[in-house]
Amino acid sequence: MIAAVSRVYLLAALAFTGVALLGSLFPFDFHRVPLSDALAVFSEAGRVDPSRLSLTDAVSNFLLFVPIGLFATGALERTRPGRSGAVLVIVAATLVSVVLELGQAFVSWRTPSSLDVVAEAAGAAAGLVLWPGGAARR
Repeated sequence: MIAAVSRVYLLAALAFTGVALLGSLFPFDFHRVPLSDALAVFSEAGRVDPSRLSLTDAVSNFLLFVPIGLFATGALERTRPGRSGAVLVIVAATLVSVVLELGQAFVSWRTPSSLDVVAEAAGAAAGLVLWPGGAARR
């Protein structure tokens, strides 16, 4: 059974995942796009002209996932302490990021980016390290 505190942290992680969903897929104006086209746009998004890179975008994506990593780590602290919990947090956050970024290929005015996945996974990792004692457990 999950402790009440772990449930609160899980709900917080899910709430911040909802914020990431809102921030990633707004204005929710979905269009039909063949999956092969969406995957092609997503994979090409990693090949960005360095002059077009946005520090603001990278920082905002990083910060968007910090609380997800932080609270997911708290939720797993009692059931999966140590490395297994840390790996689960990073893998889950990265999967959420990939799904959200790929989903942007189906939304007007949004552009998926594999670089955003890197920033978001790094943000989740930072949240994991920020958890009290998080760095000491690994």
